[in-house]
Amino acid sequence: MRRGHAAAIDVLSVWLWGERNRRGMDHSLTKIGTAAALVIGVLAAGTATRAGLIVEDFENGRNGGFSANPVFSHEIGLDVIAGGAFAWEFTNETSISAAHALRLFPGADFVTFNPPEGQFVDYVQVWMAASPLLPTAVYVRGLDELGDPLQVIFKSNPNDSWILVTSAGAGFSEIHEVWLTAMKIGLYDDLAIRVVPEPGTACLLAAGFVGLLKRRRRRRGRQHARPACSSLSVARQRESPPQVIHSPPPARRSGQCLR
Repeated sequence: MRRGHAAAIDVLSVWLWGERNRRGMDHSLTKIGTAAALVIGVLAAGTATRAGLIVEDFENGRNGGFSANPVFSHEIGLDVIAGGAFAWEFTNETSISAAHALRLFPGADFVTFNPPEGQFVDYVQVWMAASPLLPTAVYVRGLDELGDPLQVIFKSNPNDSWILVTSAGAGFSEIHEVWLTAMKIGLYDDLAIRVVPEPGTACLLAAGFVGLLKRRRRRRGRQHARPACSSLSVARQRESPPQVIHSPPPARRSGQCLR
């Protein structure tokens, strides 16, 4: 997906500079267009400062609960390593934010994401804490930069207090689901994702900007052409000889002598 963003930016930048060299586009407009292409790319890449994070804090209800936001879909099941019976609850003994956290003993919460149409998840983070005996693990599943399936496992050490797990630098271009798993007892809180536009949406924005830029250039061309035509007309009027108007002689009156 990120390669698609980069390709869109490159195509727009090359077109802008080509138009400047071929048609004499104003240099300031070219710089503005290139800067706009970079801005579009940054927005499409979904930087944390712009896109923000959507958080599942397990605080839905008086005693805790899963978020009502439809972007999150939870399915509680067996731990993929431990197997056997499973159990889970929302505990207020310790948490990162507010009052509650998700406790698995043992078990797994298979979280899938349902972003709006034309968007996808490109980043995830979650806080986790381990039991005194066995570690906890977070499975992140999605696609790599080439669009191939990718799974990365983040494991804690026994007795680890709260640690932050992030997908940054793991090679994901798109993330589809996260598995929160515990072989003994595990705590999880503040699962957060970042949702960004798909490359097609960014390309549409770039195409719209290119259209506006071309329209402005044509308008400026017409404005420069009009004064030239007006000055030429004035020059032709000055060069033309003055007009001579021949009027008929006045009518003769009776008794009038003409000498």
